[in-house]
Amino acid sequence: MFGAWLYEEAKKPMEILYNVPTEFYCTEIGRLIEQIYISPIGITGLRFFMVTRNFMLQMAGTIVTLELMLFQFAPIDSTLRSSNRSDSCI
Repeated sequence: MFGAWLYEEAKKPMEILYNVPTEFYCTEIGRLIEQIYISPIGITGLRFFMVTRNFMLQMAGTIVTLELMLFQFAPIDSTLRSSNRSDSCI
């Protein structure tokens, strides 16, 4: 979650930079706004992906889905089936 927090905190200066009065606005401020807006900021996985809040939620959803599939497709134990007496009534 630190990667997601880092990404959000790095975008906070944009609010201040957008509100700079026109008499103080210069090309350096414009370049800084562009740098923050365009450049990815945060922790990466060997530069293949960025760790953001959305990424963390997608990973958690994928893990939960995988676990549910493993439980659903787990082999049924035959000793549990034979202990059910209602099957013998049919």
